[in-house]
Amino acid sequence: MKRSFADDSQLDRRLNLFDTTLLVIGGIIGTGVFFNTTNVAQRVHTPGLILGVWLVGGLIAAIGALSFAELGAMMPLVGGPYAFLREGWHPIVGFLYGWTLLLVISPGGTAAVTMKFAQTLAILVPGLASPLAIKLTGLGAIWLLTLVNYFGVKPGAIVQNIFTSGKLIALALLIGCGFLAPAATSVGTNPGVPYEGSLIAAFGAALAPVLFSYGGWQSSTWAAGEIRNPQRNLPRGLIVGILVVIVIYVSASAVYLRVLPVEAIRHTDTLATDVAVKLLGGFGGRFISIAIVVSTFGFIDMTLLTAPRVFYAMGRDGYLFPAAAYVHPKYKTPVTMLLFFAAWTSVVFLAGSYDALLSYTTFGDWIFFGLAVAAVFTLRRRYPDLPRPYRVWGYPILPALFVAAAFGFVLINFFANQPQTSYGLVLILSGIPAFYLFKKFNA
Repeated sequence: MKRSFADDSQLDRRLNLFDTTLLVIGGIIGTGVFFNTTNVAQRVHTPGLILGVWLVGGLIAAIGALSFAELGAMMPLVGGPYAFLREGWHPIVGFLYGWTLLLVISPGGTAAVTMKFAQTLAILVPGLASPLAIKLTGLGAIWLLTLVNYFGVKPGAIVQNIFTSGKLIALALLIGCGFLAPAATSVGTNPGVPYEGSLIAAFGAALAPVLFSYGGWQSSTWAAGEIRNPQRNLPRGLIVGILVVIVIYVSASAVYLRVLPVEAIRHTDTLATDVAVKLLGGFGGRFISIAIVVSTFGFIDMTLLTAPRVFYAMGRDGYLFPAAAYVHPKYKTPVTMLLFFAAWTSVVFLAGSYDALLSYTTFGDWIFFGLAVAAVFTLRRRYPDLPRPYRVWGYPILPALFVAAAFGFVLINFFANQPQTSYGLVLILSGIPAFYLFKKFNA
């Protein structure tokens, strides 16, 4: 069966390889690099196992990114995973992904990062420390970046490039100082047993915060309809971006382990700040605060730049209200869904319930990751003659390993985090009647 996936969107292809690569990096690096080694150390208690978890998580993410590279180069369509799931499985699967993304995952994740941005900025500017000021600061960031992205994909990409470059420079300085400083004499101290229970269970539990930290490579494919020469630039951007992130995450964890003993890492809520203060003295805490502000601001921009493209694609296909498919005639941006997404994110941010919402559905994110990578198999079988400028390395073994890891991760989290994951599953499945209602309404 022959099929070509021609781009029929009204959006402009203005993103180059550099933009695409920084979208990948900016979509992954948010706040996890500054905190999540603590979560890992609470589950496995030796430097070797801690670094091993970050390496294994990076390899899993790399396989996912390589698989998305094949899919994105084969069908460089706006919406990314929404299109992969729609074509590889069924339109309702793509809709459920977009439904969950719109309802909870993107607004909840963006609201949580926005709160971290506002709270950290308040450390640097004490006048912004009141609860009202923090709320207003967060709303100001959301709507300032909405305004930037309203005027086209390129202005949003420029802001993204500046702030992603800034966070990379900050992390490079922290890592460089860490490796140049003398190692702490107590780093090798082993606080009791290396892990509690079975090694597999402990390692799997430690992977949870790591896989969440590595998630985000898919965000660049949301904007695949606006990447120039996507058959070349999308795979390269994904590959280079994920490799850079793996190096940063593993190096940052190595520095934390070099500067602080494992026992201290396990019992701190301010890991990167503790390390920076030990390396740089009083300036270290301020330095990390600036780095977190830069990182979170860039992440907010990345989400506003990319996520509305998924909802625009759903509207264009008739699976949301018709206005969702509207594109600004001059700026070529999906302004209806950009404004809707910013407004809904603001509501979630003000409500303060985003942490609970995320706990309901973050496990569901990996359901769709697994299904999207599995679409590599279904699409190769369904469209064997379709041009594939890039083919995932290690096929079929590596994509199959990713699918197994994704669904294993989903099952572990589903049973370990009841009743939140049950609520999340109900929320995802609520998209089934919504799919048929939109389909009937737009018929």
